[in-house]
Amino acid sequence: MAQAPLRPPEVPGANKYQFRFTNTAGQPAYARTIAFPTRSFTPHHSGHQSAEGGRTYNVQVRSSFDNGATWCDYGPSCTVKISWAPLAPFAEPRGFEAAFTEEPTELLLYPNPTNGDQVRIQLSGIDPELTIATLDITDLFGKRVMSTTLPLNDGALNTSLALPGSMADGLYVVTLLIGEQLFTERLMIVR
Repeated sequence: MAQAPLRPPEVPGANKYQFRFTNTAGQPAYARTIAFPTRSFTPHHSGHQSAEGGRTYNVQVRSSFDNGATWCDYGPSCTVKISWAPLAPFAEPRGFEAAFTEEPTELLLYPNPTNGDQVRIQLSGIDPELTIATLDITDLFGKRVMSTTLPLNDGALNTSLALPGSMADGLYVVTLLIGEQLFTERLMIVR
């Protein structure tokens, strides 16, 4: 079977990604975290901690902008089924075939870090019946520095947001409330 790499959406400015594999309901206990310098890797069958063919795993990905010294929050979970055929005796090892079985809903902010003028916001996979998202930006002390509503279009958000000029350099938390779903992402301002 050909190797199929895991490729989560790119996070602009990220220089390291961490993948967290856990078991799904009804599967034997399993947890493993793997870090890579790129957003794409192919799982391989090697060692006692490797994923097993024929099983389904929950996978979450998070990114780092400082080579893994600090990490953003994990994104939403998606399900990956690992499949592989046993090798003939003395055959060369090969990778698993991995396929995403559901599309994750993911909040993307870019550029991130930003110079503080504006940020692009993208989110997809939302119930198309919902039409409004409520956005809050707070500093690390929990003080709200911005609040607004944004229109959704066919279950997606894709807009540029002008940021208040009063926002100082630093780390902020962007929160979107859409229906009963809450999405959060960190935003760094560096001038």
